[in-house]
Amino acid sequence: YSMTYIGGQFIFRFQRLPGEVGMLARGCVVNTPVGHVVLTNGDLVVHQGGEPRSIVAGRMRRWLFTTMDATNYRRAFLALNQQRNEVWVCFPSTGQSSCDLALVWNWVDNTFGVRQLPGVTYGASGQISAATSTGGTWATDTETWDQDATTWSENEYTQGEGRLMLCDVSSRMGLADTGSSDFTSTASAVLERVGMGLEIPERVKLLRGVYPHIVATAGTVVQVEAGGA
Repeated sequence: YSMTYIGGQFIFRFQRLPGEVGMLARGCVVNTPVGHVVLTNGDLVVHQGGEPRSIVAGRMRRWLFTTMDATNYRRAFLALNQQRNEVWVCFPSTGQSSCDLALVWNWVDNTFGVRQLPGVTYGASGQISAATSTGGTWATDTETWDQDATTWSENEYTQGEGRLMLCDVSSRMGLADTGSSDFTSTASAVLERVGMGLEIPERVKLLRGVYPHIVATAGTVVQVEAGGA
């Protein structure tokens, strides 16, 4: 339904929107520059006031709903990572009671990725108060040399942009994409591209190089592997 302010005696006008879809659970919608992204019963759609448009298809859609826990699926939620132009579809996988996986959609590049979550219960985005900032000083820096990913005088918690904050089952709160730890645990990441067809299957291919584009601090160790089948 839509609610439109019209003033007068009735104040608002209510009308039914096209389509038969609704949210899978409370919190399964976020507002983005391309419309409302909604997790429904069996689909992930963008709604702009007209007919909803599916943005996930094929194997990715099947993976999302076959991996989601059949008992605790209502604990799924959507979170907005404005800094990265991303929507996080957070959900508990089979056998989990809290969200341990996120299907991440970038609305600018129209790409998907999957990332692990440490038992997250909810997330929200907005401006973070400067009072919570470390300020980049020695006295307020609690991370070790191996953990600290900031530079001199850098403020990761600036109020000038919206940030995504998550909370977990242990009542801890953390900012997404800051530092190099995941709720005090050192974070590691694996990025994999599978099923890449290179024109005619019968022909022998020669891989001459891999050129990854990575945003990281100096000294970060990255291992790149390539294989064929």
